[in-house]
Amino acid sequence: MSHSSNGFKTVLLGCVLLIAAVSSATAVPPYIGNLPVMITGDVCDAFYFDFDYLDPEGDTAFFVMDSGPGEIDRVTGIWTYSPTLDDVGISQTLVLHAETEFFIAGPSVEIEIVVTNDPPVITNCPLDNISTFQGYPRYIQLQASGACPADGSVWRIVANDAPSTYSIDSLTGLLTARAQPYFGAFVVVELSDADLALECHVTFDVASTSCAGGQTGDFNRDSIVDLSDLIILVNFMFNQSGDIPIVLANINGDQECTVDLTDLIHFVNYLFLGGPPPADCILECEWAEW
Repeated sequence: MSHSSNGFKTVLLGCVLLIAAVSSATAVPPYIGNLPVMITGDVCDAFYFDFDYLDPEGDTAFFVMDSGPGEIDRVTGIWTYSPTLDDVGISQTLVLHAETEFFIAGPSVEIEIVVTNDPPVITNCPLDNISTFQGYPRYIQLQASGACPADGSVWRIVANDAPSTYSIDSLTGLLTARAQPYFGAFVVVELSDADLALECHVTFDVASTSCAGGQTGDFNRDSIVDLSDLIILVNFMFNQSGDIPIVLANINGDQECTVDLTDLIHFVNYLFLGGPPPADCILECEWAEW
């Protein structure tokens, strides 16, 4: 009886394998449905493509990369790739296929991947003079297309007027200017990558009046110290939003030329609780820094 049972099991297993082999031989494999000839982009871009598949028999299929740059999500078919400067101009081929959960593989396809390095373009170089007040920081966020750390793009200052001081973040292009009352205050900023250098000339109109031309606490310079000025101070202190000279923000008039929570409390007491008004401007604070 046991010999008969084992023989039956062997025959049954053989039938299963035979059926599987016949099914694999006769099954129509899946294939990539949207096939670009080429995927191209700048080295500063994150490459992305959403592949899909078609399976004539309606089976669930998965994506498999045979070779090439980047990686693909096996389930969604989303391919991503972050190139480097070394990839520019190099011939690369992405090879992939779709296969069913039973490992019935469709034909492999090839897509050419082209990485370029577009020249940088400064998109917001100021055309007009920028108004500022003597000695206090004025922030200008310069922007550019075709520029990123991946292609070696760097911002730097190449020239400026002597009385003023300037600095720039080499990666982000954030320019900080502390211009002095000098006719022709200017700074020349250069953006360069591996192939090209561009310049942006920024000029300033500098107000040299004492106390930054205003009254302590009157940050929007409408000649009224009110709630709108408090909002400006709060945003500046806690959200780093906006530019105000420290000489106008030294509400409590301390000789250390600091702006802190005590100044905010002084301001709130004045506006809502009948406290003393903001202290007079201390001229020595005109050169203080945040």
